[in-house]
Amino acid sequence: MCKRRYSLKMKATLVMLAAMGISVIFYYAVNYFIGSALDSYFASSSYIERQTDKTAEEFQDYVTKNQISSSDTEALNAWGSDNPLIYYVILKGGKVIYPSEYKEDEMMIPDDAAEDSSPPAAEEESYYESDSQLYDIQFADGAGRLYVVGFFDYEIYAAANYIELGVSVLLFLFIFLFFLQRKIRYVHQLEEEVKILEGGGMDKQITVKGGDELSELAFGLEQMRLSLNENIREKEEIMEVNNRLVTGMAHDLRTPLTALLLYTELLSQGKYKDEKEMDQYLKKTAHKANQIKQMSDDLFERFYITKNEDIMLEVPEKLCYIFENRLSDLVMFLHSQGFRVDCDTDWPEVKLSVLPEYMDRILDNIASNLLKYADKTEPVTIVFSMQDQPEKQITMIIRNKIDQNPEDVSSTCVGVANIEQMMHKMKGTCKVENDGQFYEISLVFPAYE
Repeated sequence: MCKRRYSLKMKATLVMLAAMGISVIFYYAVNYFIGSALDSYFASSSYIERQTDKTAEEFQDYVTKNQISSSDTEALNAWGSDNPLIYYVILKGGKVIYPSEYKEDEMMIPDDAAEDSSPPAAEEESYYESDSQLYDIQFADGAGRLYVVGFFDYEIYAAANYIELGVSVLLFLFIFLFFLQRKIRYVHQLEEEVKILEGGGMDKQITVKGGDELSELAFGLEQMRLSLNENIREKEEIMEVNNRLVTGMAHDLRTPLTALLLYTELLSQGKYKDEKEMDQYLKKTAHKANQIKQMSDDLFERFYITKNEDIMLEVPEKLCYIFENRLSDLVMFLHSQGFRVDCDTDWPEVKLSVLPEYMDRILDNIASNLLKYADKTEPVTIVFSMQDQPEKQITMIIRNKIDQNPEDVSSTCVGVANIEQMMHKMKGTCKVENDGQFYEISLVFPAYE
């Protein structure tokens, strides 16, 4: 029995408080170190002086470009509005003729900093004579002088503060999610395991860990799984046998039945040249009928045969003897369905040991797949290749372009599985390549001299 030790609510509260405390400590620590570093930088560098010189140059450009006189209060106020972090005074003839408005509230300057950097109240030019922040300015109505005090470091301090605050918030979220990571991962794990149960995978064990509400839920699901597992397993086995039998029969019988109907239609409509061709159609009709009967018998027996059980293969025969008639039937059938076929009949001089019934069924399955999924605008290619290393092998490759808009898109994948099983029993392999545009199936047989 799973016992609860802590509730999820309590765990989440503790994690949140811990994350908040660490984030606050981190913020003040980083704020102190970055503030000290910036103080040291501004004290030892000429950053303020450079910015002050730049401001004086910008002011002179503004005055020159707009032909502003020293008495144009409206224009001077406009420049001050565009530069809220600057306090400036214009002097002319030894007198202060224009002091800008000191916007301490807009600049958000701390009280102690504001007291140290308050603008001078003197109205005589002699008050500013020794100050390096005094610049000569050429106005439209004559020369004047400009006194500038700028809080240029404020933007940097503010940006650093916002970054510190943002990083601290991210740290809080990171710590909170880090401490909850195992619980979140556990929730996802339970979700995936429940989906498996919904799909009928009752053999999947539910993971039970921890001591909270989630653990109790997982324990209940596991008990339910154990109580239903045996009944569901038995039902699945019965359904699987029935489904495999039905789908296998439908798939394997489809192509020979289609060929049989084709031959009977040709015979009934008299579409043959002479009696010799009619006899050929009759023989092929009888062959297909016998093949269907044999396949129906084999389908019932196939479920009791494992891949490890050997079958009795034929004595090795030449490649051309095995495939010549079969490929001729396949090509004729595909031509009748509107396909073009490029078949390489340059047979390698080797022998193969196969089971004829399996070869017929394999080619019938391939023909069925071509009918359903191949694009008739491109030819079906059939080629043979031989490899000597590491063992002598013959590969039969059938390649076709895939119909992007097939009329019948249903697929049980039984055909390819049957081919793989039959090739395995004949000591060969089946390889399939599908890139979305072309489909290629390769049948690899061991070759003999």
